[in-house]
Amino acid sequence: MDGTCKVWTLKNGRHLRTLTLPCTTFSLTMDHAASHLYTSGSDGRVHIASLSSAANTSIALTSSWHASSNTTATLVGVGMANGSKNLVTCTEDGEVSICDPASGLLAASFRIGSGAVTDMLVIKKSAASNMVRARDGGEGLTVRDGEACRKAGEVA
Repeated sequence: MDGTCKVWTLKNGRHLRTLTLPCTTFSLTMDHAASHLYTSGSDGRVHIASLSSAANTSIALTSSWHASSNTTATLVGVGMANGSKNLVTCTEDGEVSICDPASGLLAASFRIGSGAVTDMLVIKKSAASNMVRARDGGEGLTVRDGEACRKAGEVA
């Protein structure tokens, strides 16, 4: 909530970097090469930081841009898709945008439902192909980590 993001190594728990954002962030993702960190800002912007500089423990933002041309609502979710070729964002008012992460150019956008959105999840196509029929006839998704089958509406 204070805009601080800390990067740690999972191997030994060593603190690698600290990023100070200009606003609250609710979600973050890294590109495939783990060279850039993308965060969703409460200001409606995607904030990007380079993780390439190994010497610095404090990292600065390299750029930021509005994720949608239609709204400046808080971004509640951000995720990579298509092998880090697309960045998917979602605002609290249901605006989903698909952008080019390198340039920030908007490739597509659409609105989902009505009401508040609190989070999003980008599912790889291989995982989405595991769709199965639930006992009640609705579609569900079998998650690889053994989680029970969910209705597609719950996943959406």
